[in-house]
Amino acid sequence: MNFRIEQLTLDHLESCVEVFVAAFTKPDCFPWKPDDVRIRLQDLWNEPKRAGVVAIDGPDETNQDHALMGFAIGNFVQVADGPALRIAELCVHPTRQHYGLGSRLLLEMEEIAREGGAHSAYLTVQPDSVDFCRRLGYEQQDEWISMGRRLHSPETSTQSGDET
Repeated sequence: MNFRIEQLTLDHLESCVEVFVAAFTKPDCFPWKPDDVRIRLQDLWNEPKRAGVVAIDGPDETNQDHALMGFAIGNFVQVADGPALRIAELCVHPTRQHYGLGSRLLLEMEEIAREGGAHSAYLTVQPDSVDFCRRLGYEQQDEWISMGRRLHSPETSTQSGDET
């Protein structure tokens, strides 16, 4: 499969929304709506010290009839041992998975991290991505565990100011 890695630009975000929805809409997961993904990616785009890359179908740079197949976005943050790159999203379209795109995107983000002076890179992944990350040298962190709590069910939620 021919693809090239480019720096993420604002022009890519709408295609990233499509890839994200396709990749994370699974029967066992809460479905992502395009508008919610758009807000999430805009928020990540607006983060200070942002870094991001995309995988584009095809070897040339004409961008004509070439599809965005995957992306990674994150930002530089300060941690206890120095600067790190927090990779907030790493996403490959399901029809393009298992061709090395995710690995290339992650390795490119690592290169950006090194060039930016980061000592480490980290990401939070779904359980089915743990082995992928381990193959690339990532280890489960003992320093923290991701925890969450649903504050209300989406079906019964009300927007601020709607309650009487």
